[in-house]
Amino acid sequence: MNSDQTPFPAEPGGGQWHPVENPGTGAFASKTAGWTADRLSTGTGGMAVDFSSVVPVGTRAVMVNVAKGGVSGGHIYYRAHSDTEISNTPAASGEVSHRIASIDGVTGVYERVALSLSADYKIEIAVTDTAQDISVSYPDWYML
Repeated sequence: MNSDQTPFPAEPGGGQWHPVENPGTGAFASKTAGWTADRLSTGTGGMAVDFSSVVPVGTRAVMVNVAKGGVSGGHIYYRAHSDTEISNTPAASGEVSHRIASIDGVTGVYERVALSLSADYKIEIAVTDTAQDISVSYPDWYML
C-alpha cells in the first residue's frame, strides 16, 4: 500500500500486490547455526523458507523484513528455490543481483524486501559469514 493508502499499481508482467489478512508477528523463519559460507543450497548449509502455509495459491512474491544479527561482517543472498539464474555460491561467482545489500557489514538491522518465490513458494538464503543470525518475518503483502 502506498503512503496515501492507495493500492500498489500493477507490476510489469501483470502482478498485483495484496495485503495479507492478519499477518503473523515475529519471525516466520530463522537460522542461527549450521551455515556453510556462500551456499544457497539447503543441503549444504543454506537456509530454505517455505511460504506455502501463509500465502494463497498463485503467489509470485512476498514482502518481508529480513533481519541480521550475530556479526557485523558478511553478505546475505537470496533466490527463489532452485533458481538456476544465480549460482549455488553467489559470493564466489561475483553475483550481486540477489544480494540484500543495505544490511551488509552491519548487525542488529533489518531490510524490507520483496522476494520472488519459486513455484513451490520457497526461497533460499545464503550468508558469507557463518556467525550471522538471520530471521525472516511473516509476509504482510503478497503478489499474484
